[in-house]
Amino acid sequence: GLYVSGLAEVACSSCVLKNNTAYLHGGALYTESWKVSLTDDSVVMNNVAETGDGGGLYSSSSTNLTLADVSFDQNQAVHGRGGAIAFSSAIEFSLENVSIRKNKAIYGGGVYSPAGTTIVVRHSILDSNVASMSGGGLYSNASSSLKGFNSIVRNNSALSENGGGVYMITYPANGNPSALLSNLTFADNRATAGAGGGIYRSGGVYVNVWNSSFWSNTGSEGGGLYLANGSSNFANVSLIRNHGVSYGGGLKVSGDESLVMDSSSLKLNRAGESGGGMYVGSAVQVQGSNMLYSENLASGSVGGGGAVYAEDGSLVSSVGDLYESNQATQGSGGGLYVSGLAEVACSSCVLKNNTAYLHGGALYTESWKVSLTDDS
Repeated sequence: GLYVSGLAEVACSSCVLKNNTAYLHGGALYTESWKVSLTDDSVVMNNVAETGDGGGLYSSSSTNLTLADVSFDQNQAVHGRGGAIAFSSAIEFSLENVSIRKNKAIYGGGVYSPAGTTIVVRHSILDSNVASMSGGGLYSNASSSLKGFNSIVRNNSALSENGGGVYMITYPANGNPSALLSNLTFADNRATAGAGGGIYRSGGVYVNVWNSSFWSNTGSEGGGLYLANGSSNFANVSLIRNHGVSYGGGLKVSGDESLVMDSSSLKLNRAGESGGGMYVGSAVQVQGSNMLYSENLASGSVGGGGAVYAEDGSLVSSVGDLYESNQATQGSGGGLYVSGLAEVACSSCVLKNNTAYLHGGALYTESWKVSLTDDS
């Protein structure tokens, strides 16, 4: 459609870019310019990058890019990354009232961002995008940072790897990027062959999630979220009806991870094996306060933990939490299953109406250090 070179400036207002094809990058728009904008109900639709990245839009340099009131619909990077949008270098950009729907790519069905990118998403929707590998809605690589506000991520799929809705990864050499997610909804995203139906995050990305909800997401591990080897903070977050095919219906926390959760709820989540609400892996530290674990279900005959499964070597602190009506339908620990050398301390907690098929309706422990104190 358009090739924007060097110091050219292009402003598209109420434009339509559709049915364009590029052999390499940028089916509709390729830019190496410092200033490009798409605004005012512009439409980018049915464009294709045949062998490269950015089925809709591709940026090859640090561009001043403005995307506001735009829809990207049914674009495809057939053999590349970023069905709707892709970048090859670090950039700071925002999506403001942008709709990204039904796009396809190998990585980042909706959006692909490389190392060093900062993305701000406001009042936008990522809907029904597909990655054949990872990052159905959005793929954030290496030292990228992500800020999301008042937006929806739904019905996205990662077909063979991780992160049905959003995939975030970094490495020690890439610094300490962060993700701030506030007033977001993740619903019906899928990574059924991989981990993290709603979000997959591995590495040093510091994640803050506030006032957000995860509904009916599915992953092989961590139906709502899979968090590993970083640190995370949740406040007023709801995880409801998520499904972990094996472990962690609501979320799985793994590796050298530190998670703080406050005033949040895990309800009606289910795991095919252990940790209906949450699976806490070895070396993980979890601090929960004023939490609700209700009607979660673990179906495995080995293990259990309807609400929480704490693996050997993990540390779990639970203060003022309510574990109610959770089930281990074939195993033990209707409320909590504490394994091996895990340490669990429950203070001012309530465990009621939980059920286990085998042992420990409320709590099953094989650990050396478990405490119930302070009017629990």
